[in-house]
Amino acid sequence: MNPSAARIEQAMSEAMRLIADLPEGDERLKHDSLEGETRFFAVLDDLAEEAVAASKLIELARERIKRLEARAEARRNILRRMLTIVDMPKAERPLYTASISRRQELTEVATNETLPAAFVRTAPDKVLIAKVLRRGEEVPGYALQDKDDVTITLRTA
Repeated sequence: MNPSAARIEQAMSEAMRLIADLPEGDERLKHDSLEGETRFFAVLDDLAEEAVAASKLIELARERIKRLEARAEARRNILRRMLTIVDMPKAERPLYTASISRRQELTEVATNETLPAAFVRTAPDKVLIAKVLRRGEEVPGYALQDKDDVTITLRTA
């Protein structure tokens, strides 16, 4: 049962009045009195039951999200393969635009010893290095290399 705010407040009010009349230090008496003379534990149990049920729903939702993500990735892979096979890098449709591209990734070539200081934070600034390489400039020790896989991008209106 979903306890309303009023029901929770009423149960707490009953519990606080009862506890005020009990001698201090007897936890067993407090527990038994709350159990027998108030709705405190009934409300507490209802709230705990809801929390457990919500946790189970969250777990099921996470599992469903994983399945949906896997399904979406499988569909994206099929789209990518279909467009690749017919040699069509871009398909504009009423509901989406699908485009495939071969992206580049930054790879180290030999050594970082001759890397200019402008490209180094505490480690080489690979974001800056990639930007400079994409502009066609050279950075000692690094080069852009094509990835083996292609990426598909779907944009919706």
